[in-house]
Amino acid sequence: MTTSQLMAELRSRLSNSAAIGAFCQEYFGKSLTVLRRYDDNAPPKPSDHPWISLELLGDQKSNKTQIVVRTVFMVCSVWRDPDGTADDGEDRASDLRELAEKALMSPGLGKVEAGDDVFANAEDGCFDSATTIIITNK
Repeated sequence: MTTSQLMAELRSRLSNSAAIGAFCQEYFGKSLTVLRRYDDNAPPKPSDHPWISLELLGDQKSNKTQIVVRTVFMVCSVWRDPDGTADDGEDRASDLRELAEKALMSPGLGKVEAGDDVFANAEDGCFDSATTIIITNK
């Protein structure tokens, strides 16, 4: 599988996840936006939330073992409901990240693992939860 095919498959899994779709409808009343990658020069608007972006960080190959290891940085972002609390925004971002990890770990891509570290950020009502996804296959 080429890198572009892998990234398209990851985006498709996120877009078509019934669990993510139900979560987004329940808490935000809208569908998930899946970004090709986050662009600092044209950041998503509050109306684009909730969103998930994926960006390839690493692509390791070995000619001996024919194993390919790809590392993808995934950011899940939500906009806090004006009537909600900061905890609501942080919890929703974490819940969305966990649902996304499950969607990406479904069979068919090889060995898929979520990274050890989880990164959180909160700014002006926007809450992010991010991690790395490591995909190993032949």
